[in-house]
Amino acid sequence: MLISRYILSRIGEAFGCAVNFEPKPVKGDWNGSGCHCNYSSNGTRKPNGLEVITKEHLPALDKAHKDHIILYGEGNSQRLTGAHETAKID
Repeated sequence: MLISRYILSRIGEAFGCAVNFEPKPVKGDWNGSGCHCNYSSNGTRKPNGLEVITKEHLPALDKAHKDHIILYGEGNSQRLTGAHETAKID
């Protein structure tokens, strides 16, 4: 993720744009900016793909959840409240 932020920052400089990585730059009672990732694999696109997600992917993600949240950067607790179509940070 750090490389992508570096590249985006350099592109912003080249075009005279500022980049803000804050997960909720505009404060208030709303869901904030995305900060999510969609993915799929051969297994998830096949029949019973949801079962692959719930029995394989989610348990694996759960084991490293706190580490992932730390890597996403500061301020995610402002966005991940459990309200407005967001999940709770924990």
